[in-house]
Amino acid sequence: MSVLEVKSLTVSFPLSGEKDGEKKTVLEDIAFNLNKGEVLGLVGESGSGKSMTASAIARLLPKKAIVESGEVFFNGKDLLKISEKEMRKEYRGKRISTIFQDAKGSFSPVTPIGPQIEEMLTLHKGLRGKAARAAAIELLRQANISNPEESYGKIISRLSGGEAQRASIAMMALSTTPDILIADEATTALDVTVQKKTLDYLMTVVRDKGISLLFITHDFGLVAEYADRVVVLDAGKVVETGSVEKVFKSPESEFMKRVLSSLPRIDKPLREKTPENAFSESLIDVDDLDIEFVRHKSTGLFSREELRTRAVDSVSFNLHRGEMLGIVGESGSGKTTLMRAILGPDILPSSARKTGDVSVLGNNVYDMGYKELRDLRKSITGVPQSSKQSLTPRVRVRDLVGESFDIHKMYDSKSAQEKDAEKTERVAALLEAVELPLRRMRDFPARLSGGEQQRVAIASALATDPEVLILDEPTASLDASRKNTILELLIKLHQERNLSFIIISHELATVASICDRVLVMQRGRVVEEGSPEKVFRDPDHPYTQELIASIPVPEVKERKNRA
Repeated sequence: MSVLEVKSLTVSFPLSGEKDGEKKTVLEDIAFNLNKGEVLGLVGESGSGKSMTASAIARLLPKKAIVESGEVFFNGKDLLKISEKEMRKEYRGKRISTIFQDAKGSFSPVTPIGPQIEEMLTLHKGLRGKAARAAAIELLRQANISNPEESYGKIISRLSGGEAQRASIAMMALSTTPDILIADEATTALDVTVQKKTLDYLMTVVRDKGISLLFITHDFGLVAEYADRVVVLDAGKVVETGSVEKVFKSPESEFMKRVLSSLPRIDKPLREKTPENAFSESLIDVDDLDIEFVRHKSTGLFSREELRTRAVDSVSFNLHRGEMLGIVGESGSGKTTLMRAILGPDILPSSARKTGDVSVLGNNVYDMGYKELRDLRKSITGVPQSSKQSLTPRVRVRDLVGESFDIHKMYDSKSAQEKDAEKTERVAALLEAVELPLRRMRDFPARLSGGEQQRVAIASALATDPEVLILDEPTASLDASRKNTILELLIKLHQERNLSFIIISHELATVASICDRVLVMQRGRVVEEGSPEKVFRDPDHPYTQELIASIPVPEVKERKNRA
């Protein structure tokens, strides 16, 4: 029995802002149904129309959106024809709830989470006062939030990513028990183990409560793992639909065939690996490195307590010339702190305390002055995790990529006019190296896709012709096909420029597909090291085994309780 039927839904936006002007169609003739108690995967890449479809169902489309045609039936009632007042009072949040990609964005950043859950209980169940508080704490307990009584009074930023997402599930699913729950990229930003635990919990909730789940994601492995049926979107159109078994084992659309063939996998290397004994020269040497963060907590009017958190614990490793080294682990394992420590003392926060040695190109970076460090960074550069946030939004691509030429005074020309022409020419060569169209040179970052922004960040890092490139989560926020193109680009740069790479990631398939050697980090320590084949096929450490077991694989598996 269908609780939701979407029929011939077409949505567009005016391009010129005029009602009678040109329009861009973002959803075209979308049609599918969601059955009672079913998990329906709505899958596709960024821009395919997944979130726009969810917005149309919940009547949360942007004001400029035009519903050209279509119907959205909830238990036989067309939601597109009822008033906003009725939608808000009877359906949205009560019978149709949504868990958004950014769980922390679902909560007020300044109000404790407990009272916010209470508001939902008051609005939809009429609970007030002590009864509402007790119910909110019980929901946090059911969501496996540590110390629910204490967490009740915390603001959302004090929770980990996984706890924030479970708190969102408690507020949007457990507090109202909706007929339909829409999970819109609900675990995109989470590590694989936290993601698995969160989704296992979510699936338990929807199965136990009989909730119908519209599971929106760009991760095809998650759909194969958790969904009963799947609807595949591409460029605003449904290109394939059917049972998970049918779509993943015998895809009919060219889009689905292409995506499944391009997904990074731990058992599908993208390049021939170089054995460790084939390397000779070492470019980076880290010896018994410890990093602690020190903060002070007031314990009285004139006293305070020193609190220490160890982020990197007795880590030793090296990077050889021409090697691609992967460092994997969950958030909080120390990966990013390790990257900052390698780049130099001025990159670490002022609260960091370091012991141990870090040598780059034979020089101890912690014995260097400012000028020496600046010169060293021509040879070792980093690409931060969020390329979108690292790119200044009001600076065009040409000047973003060419900024290093100004910082390091890397011009052959003398006059300002000649330098400007030289910058344009050299930026054009860098954009060509990262396979980005030259027309993008005049664009601002907001005009670029996620994959294009990542290419700009890599081009900027290549401007000084470095020997070592450190990339922090280079594919974490990208779609399946865009992940693959970035990985192929890194392989090309490695071959053409003899670059050495450190690739930091919580995505094991990304690291396994291109790296020669892997370090596995847990709570600041390296718990396992070796070739990807050894580490991922025959892991020794229980933590590595847990990471591998949590990887969503785009293959259909038999599982209990499948409808």
